[in-house]
Amino acid sequence: TSMMHSVVTEGTLDWLRLTDEFYAAKTGTSQNNYDKWVIGFSSNYTVGTWCGFDYNRSYDTNRSDGYLYIWADILKEADGDKASVEPEIPDDIVGVEICKDSGLLAVDGLCDCDPRGSRVYTDYFVKGTEPTDVCGVHMKVTICTDTDDIACDNCPDKSKKTVIRIYKSIPDYNTEEYDVVD
Repeated sequence: TSMMHSVVTEGTLDWLRLTDEFYAAKTGTSQNNYDKWVIGFSSNYTVGTWCGFDYNRSYDTNRSDGYLYIWADILKEADGDKASVEPEIPDDIVGVEICKDSGLLAVDGLCDCDPRGSRVYTDYFVKGTEPTDVCGVHMKVTICTDTDDIACDNCPDKSKKTVIRIYKSIPDYNTEEYDVVD
């Protein structure tokens, strides 16, 4: 549910501004833009909308969001005065802070201080199945600004700087060191 809720709050549907009530959804597109759809729910109703043609013909991508408005309008109208609240999490489900880059437990002061912004999100697990290893992608190191190497005893204190380094190959990302965000 939280994954589908994030589609509405920070994903492909966030521009609909459906933040006054609890909604969750999944959008999709078939190959070659033949079909577009959204299926989602409030705590009261589930609604799905589809747009496309009866035969394989690409849908104009410049005119492709009408079905999203229809979905949102139907769901809001169906809910009417009924509040849509977030479902309760069962007792055997636990929320755990996870690093987006490693998929392991997030480390305070590291994963949340990534130069790209916090890389921490909450994921849910059946109790006892959550990860137990911590992120090894983000590391706090002291470098010597005179050499740009890890600081050693010969580095003057005034030249020492603490940075977050990322030890993982991340496509399309500059892995230079960055200032720590406090």
